[in-house]
Amino acid sequence: MKKRLFIGLALPNEIKKHLKREMEKISPRLQDARVVKPDLWHITLLFLGYQEDEFLPAIIEALQKAGEAFSPPLIKFSHMATHPQKKPRVLWVETDQATAEILRPIKNLLEESVLASGLPLDPDIHPLRPHITLARIEERARIEVNPISLTDSFEAETLELFESILDANNGPEYITLQRFAFGEKTD
Repeated sequence: MKKRLFIGLALPNEIKKHLKREMEKISPRLQDARVVKPDLWHITLLFLGYQEDEFLPAIIEALQKAGEAFSPPLIKFSHMATHPQKKPRVLWVETDQATAEILRPIKNLLEESVLASGLPLDPDIHPLRPHITLARIEERARIEVNPISLTDSFEAETLELFESILDANNGPEYITLQRFAFGEKTD
């Protein structure tokens, strides 16, 4: 049976609470957007698409390998804004550039490991732009949100394998299938 999978970072509750307060401030402008439920907010590192159950052990091994290879990364946010700027499709919170640089080798090791295992995966040709999707904007909607500077940060403790179950009536549901702690801190 195929599962729709991705690997990412879960957010601590304090971050979700702060982002929820920020969303409440701009909610009147989001009437033509599908707001993502806060319990679904995460940072995707690698989207795996639909994969057969037979590939789960290889994916879990790649997840464990990456978790053990890296110290817990410090995630710092930069701003909340719509993206792309011309015809926005999402409202997101983007990390700062230093965070993107920290997460890039983790994503690369994950991708290399799953590809080496024979997993059918299209290599991601887009540069990693770590972010949290807060809302999806309808195609013809005109939503203007001036960028909001954010200074939140957290140390990611785990790397997680999520299953995404799509439901046309109720929206997606994300289930954590496996979680591995990042390796020891190095000061």
